Amino acid sequence: KPNRPIPSGRISLENARNYAFVLFGIGIVLSFLDSYLVNSIWPSVIVLPAAVIMYLYARNLKAMPLIGNLTVATLTGFCFVIGGVVIACATNSLKILFISIYLGLFAMFMTLAREIVKDMEDIEGDKQEGARTFPILYGKKIPSIISIILIVVTTLMCPILYIFKIFNVGYMLIMIVPIVIFLYSAYSLKLNPPEETCAKVSKNLKIAMLISFVAFVVGSFNVFSFL
Repeated sequence: KPNRPIPSGRISLENARNYAFVLFGIGIVLSFLDSYLVNSIWPSVIVLPAAVIMYLYARNLKAMPLIGNLTVATLTGFCFVIGGVVIACATNSLKILFISIYLGLFAMFMTLAREIVKDMEDIEGDKQEGARTFPILYGKKIPSIISIILIVVTTLMCPILYIFKIFNVGYMLIMIVPIVIFLYSAYSLKLNPPEETCAKVSKNLKIAMLISFVAFVVGSFNVFSFL
């Protein structure tokens, strides 16, 4: 998008690259520190491959249909897993590890659905730029089906932490709102949604995910009170 810092010229490509490498370095050092503090190699084992994947995404994977979307979704899920792994190692809690993996999968599936919807929204602009996104190569039908399946699966996952009494009732009450938004978004997509619909679905999914994260925070009080 032309109004972003690098395309608009507000930040040079060289400065952006140097800044990215600094952040990579800080993240890796912090992962080593985490591993030292919790006496486990797992934080570093997760962060190091994630850093490599991020580099490969910027260099090659971003332009690959669906693979680029899956990469973004996977890295988003890693954010939840790494936090849970650090706490699980520090507290020796399998419960925390399970929750972090669950949240990672939730974030991964919903992010992948939204990334595909965003590609359907930008299909005309991407065509003009010569991009080879999944919707451009295969039309909107297959991407719509994949997005709907991902949204429905993620929606079905929502009550699990409450059903197994891991999260409190506050979590479930808040999750009612994103569940409704998720299902409405899946219904809105159908099989050949116009770009305007895709834009609304993308925005709605983002809002619903933010509300979900609030629910996760509220529900987690039930978990940490027993650690």
